Amino acid sequence: MKRATPDKRLEALAVAYLCFAVDHPAHYRIMFGRRLNEDGRFDVLEELVERAYGLLAGELRSGQAAGRFADFPAREAVFAFWSLTHGFASLALVRRIQVRRALLEDYTRQLLAPLLAGLRK
Repeated sequence: MKRATPDKRLEALAVAYLCFAVDHPAHYRIMFGRRLNEDGRFDVLEELVERAYGLLAGELRSGQAAGRFADFPAREAVFAFWSLTHGFASLALVRRIQVRRALLEDYTRQLLAPLLAGLRK
């Protein structure tokens, strides 16, 4: 079975992020509200954040290695991707952007398209 392209894998990550936020808003708000581990008591939380960051950064680097994405600092690309998906999720949860659940996946792909176009070589 052929592996999905880096673009499609990033789309899948964005869709999963948005669907999780809409389907589990309380969990999402706890995860992405005020930082709970500022005093460092919950090491496991930081490990999970690092794993999520690593997954996204790995996909971006994979796209670069495959020649699909331009050579850019992965950190800034991760923050751009996260800002876009997080901003959309946050606006959808407070109903500033209203999109029916049935259309959420397609709309997420449409919003992500300009960012992906900017990443491509």
